[in-house]
Amino acid sequence: MQKDINFILSKDYDQREFIRELQDQYLIQEEKTYSECYVYYDTFDWRLYNKSLILCSTAQTLLLQSLDTHTVLERATITAPPVFLSDIPSGSLQEKVAPIIAMRALLTLFAMDTQCTPIRILNNDAKTVVRLLCETGTMAEAPDAQPFPTILWLKPVRGYAKEARRLSKWLTNKGLLLSHDHLYVQGLAAVEKHPGAYSSKIRLQLQPTLRADEATKVILRSLFHVIKCNEEGIKNDIDTEFLHDFRVAIRRTRSALGQIKGVFPADVTARFQKDFAYLGSMTNRVRDLDVYLLHKECYTALLPAPVRPDIAPLFVHLQRERTKALRTLVRRLRSKTYADILRRWEAFLTQPPVEDASAANASRPIIAVARKRIRRRCRSVVQLGTDLLAETDSQRLHTLRIACKKLRYVLEFFASLFPGKKTALLVEHLRTLQDNLGRWHDLVVQQEDLRHFAATFSGPDQKAHNTLQAIDSLISILEEEKQTVGQALPAIFAAFTAQAAHHRVV
Repeated sequence: MQKDINFILSKDYDQREFIRELQDQYLIQEEKTYSECYVYYDTFDWRLYNKSLILCSTAQTLLLQSLDTHTVLERATITAPPVFLSDIPSGSLQEKVAPIIAMRALLTLFAMDTQCTPIRILNNDAKTVVRLLCETGTMAEAPDAQPFPTILWLKPVRGYAKEARRLSKWLTNKGLLLSHDHLYVQGLAAVEKHPGAYSSKIRLQLQPTLRADEATKVILRSLFHVIKCNEEGIKNDIDTEFLHDFRVAIRRTRSALGQIKGVFPADVTARFQKDFAYLGSMTNRVRDLDVYLLHKECYTALLPAPVRPDIAPLFVHLQRERTKALRTLVRRLRSKTYADILRRWEAFLTQPPVEDASAANASRPIIAVARKRIRRRCRSVVQLGTDLLAETDSQRLHTLRIACKKLRYVLEFFASLFPGKKTALLVEHLRTLQDNLGRWHDLVVQQEDLRHFAATFSGPDQKAHNTLQAIDSLISILEEEKQTVGQALPAIFAAFTAQAAHHRVV
């Protein structure tokens, strides 16, 4: 028994009273009580919590803990609260959280003051056989609030498992309940934060017999929630993922309106398609610049070492452009036009079903509509891809990429209606195909943009000349990658079509 066990001391069971009773039963050594303040962090979309991890700081130490076992996994010394991954010192802690938090900002969830009293359980030889820690927490923002119930941490000592089991049994007989909640969980409840309350992913359980118009509104309401959740993060420029999630929710909304056909009146669908096309377009400039700035280190590393400093002026220019573009976007998010679009949309989503001749699929079961749309979209991808491999050109690659995106969204909308390994494998192969086509498209766009940016640095001075040469080098390197990506397409497409045939959707 090496794993820590924690019990909870009920509010009507005084800690001093408990220690006296413990002293009557065991030889103990109570150590000096100490205080600590813990500040807890996670990303907006709960990336650490979803991996059963806790990130907190106390004094100048950053701790990564397991939510399941309550053990400290890694620690690092910090001089300021971390916000981005770059604020966490290089080392094992940063390495563990890097693939999890990526470019997301760490938000401060709450601060908690704790009072900790260590107790050593001794044997007749005065050797420590079990360690106990009595820990009580109070929210730092509300020091006058009632403290949380005391948690007793039973920490076995190697070689004395028997004694730890005996103490655990005694605590259980005293009526103490095993607790799996860390003080962190109690703190979250106190500040009314609900882990997992936000996710950009579509997580719905649609009933197959639900009317298609009502089921579509269920999908659209979940996407509307994502749009609303990300507004403030964009305005406050917390991190780039707020805008990314906002844009994806808008694209999915447009796709649902366009792909789940005949469920709403035609004029209503057309009006909202126009509205959401506008919402998507107003975010394009900032997102394009975000992509370049997020890949700054990657782009720089692609260049030969002597040339790398010459590309720096490009990113200074892009950062200035982003600052201006963000101001424009925030102004539009605060505009009456934006408010009116969302008000009309929310009102529509709460309306009861309306019978309309142009909404022929409205009352059909959603399962029937879903099957038809998935089959058609999948056949479209297969046909476009087959034609493309016979005669490759940029426009057809772009068309295939868009067709894949539409199929992907439809599969996401209706995932709960088609559970099983076959569907999961189809989505996996589609994702691989999308990644390939998406990377190819990104490289084309990046090359075009770099040529456009090059015009900014025209001039007789040597610095501008060096920057132009660095940009030209980067364009050439991206061209080599584009050729590699294109060469991989036939095999990736063949794997997708094989899976589609196995799925019997083509």
